[in-house]
Amino acid sequence: LELGMKAVSTISSAIKAWAKAIGKPTYTAGLRELPTTLLDEIRAIEVDGTTIGEAMGPVLIGDRKEDREIAINRLKALAVEKLSGSEDGSGPRYEPPDIKNTFKHLAAITLREMVASTGKRGDGRTTTEV
Repeated sequence: LELGMKAVSTISSAIKAWAKAIGKPTYTAGLRELPTTLLDEIRAIEVDGTTIGEAMGPVLIGDRKEDREIAINRLKALAVEKLSGSEDGSGPRYEPPDIKNTFKHLAAITLREMVASTGKRGDGRTTTEV
């Protein structure tokens, strides 16, 4: 095992050096920086007597993937509806792609926290079950 790991490390180092020597710089001009306050604003949106931040955990749990996706898409649509309209009517407050990306990030954070605290995934399987 150690011999194999050493060989992989050697190959990896060689590939990195080769890429540095002949590769192009990483393209960053098209990347969008997400607004820093957006995650907290999505968490705070009220829905059914609670907030999206509090409702996110329960909708990520369930036997049927289709049911979980319907519930998540409902929350995502609400976030886009609430945050894409401007408060003064002059234009969008946040762009829908930014809202959707941040919502996806919130769902991932919530799911990781649930798995860490309960040891179970959204479908009820443990982290050792396939």
